This record gives sequence, C-alpha cells and structure tokens, in this order.
Amino acid sequence: MHGFRVTLTAAISGLQNGSKFVFGAVLGGMACFDFGGPVNKTMSTFVNGLMVDGVLEPEAVKFVGSMIPPFGIAISCLLTRNKYTKAEKEALKAAVPMGFCMITEGVIPIAARDLVRVVFSCVCGSAVAGGLSMMWGCGSPVPHGGMLSVPLFTNPAKFCLALAIGSVITGVILSLLKKPVTEEDESFEDLGTETGAASDDGEIKIETF
Repeated sequence: MHGFRVTLTAAISGLQNGSKFVFGAVLGGMACFDFGGPVNKTMSTFVNGLMVDGVLEPEAVKFVGSMIPPFGIAISCLLTRNKYTKAEKEALKAAVPMGFCMITEGVIPIAARDLVRVVFSCVCGSAVAGGLSMMWGCGSPVPHGGMLSVPLFTNPAKFCLALAIGSVITGVILSLLKKPVTEEDESFEDLGTETGAASDDGEIKIETF
C-alpha cells in the first residue's frame, strides 16, 4: 500500500506543470473514486501538503470532489426515483447532510448495489468540477469543513458554480445509466436488513443468507 501511494503521489506531482484543467480533473476524480478510501486519502495528503506551501487551488478541488457524490446521487434520485430502492432513498437522507460537511462515506451503501455506474458517474462530475475549480482559481485555506468553510475560499461563488455543475453532471449521467429497481432488488434489500427474527420463546434467531 505504501508503494502504491508513493507511485500515485509521484504521478500527481508530474501533472502540476501541465494544463490546470487536466490537473484539477485528475484530482477531482481521485477525490471521489473510492469514497474516502486509499486513492482519496493519497490525494488528500498530497493537496494538504501543497496547501501548507501556499498552493490553495488543489485543496478546493478536494472539497468539490468529496461533496459531489452525495449531491449528484441525490439529484439522480430526484430525476429518476424509480431507479432507487426504499433503503437507498432513506440512506440519502443522511448522505446529503454528510455531503454538506464534506463526508463522502454516506453514499457507500447506495454505491454498493451499483458500484461501477455510481463510481463512473461520480468521477465524471467530480473531474469536470475539479477542472473548472482549478481553472477558475478557487482556493481553500483550510483542509476541511465542507460548505461552512466556503466563505473563506478564494472565488467562493465560482467554487459553488463548479460544485453545482459537477453535481448535475453526475446526477444526469447516473440517471441515464442506472436501471429501474425491480421487485427482486427491493426484496433483496429487505432481506439484507433483517438480521434476525424473534421466536415464540423470545429468543433471537439469526438468519444467514
């Protein structure tokens, strides 16, 4: 894992002298690729180091890429409610407020059922938003804080515009790619949430599937 992070960091560093949009797009895609996993953490460590050195634009890209998944999926759910299970709709009620606080992990239960489509859509939206944010010179002087920190940004209005554009792109792409929910999908999630049932004598019987 350490070798992977070193290689990935070196690859990111090599992009700094190229196009601002491409650099921002790569960082934005990485920020949401694994919803807080190793790729996200490597990107975060890299841009935090740049922030300490006074380079603030990559930090803003981290913000936008981390917040787009919950917002984009919520937009998709509004556009095509028939493509989300009841459990996923309930999960979004927590994921969206978490997104305002720059916490991406709230979408993991939703992404788990349709991982490839969700990741692809989120990366597309976050890459575009990250590229725009970098190109427009949006910068963050703080490493975390979500929307509460945006007033401290350089060009906060343009940052919000990039966030909105990326979220809409994610929502539209995901709505086009996802398949409608079937009765089997709903039944499977219902079974998954039932960890056990009470027997007549009051004991809990654990079901395995």
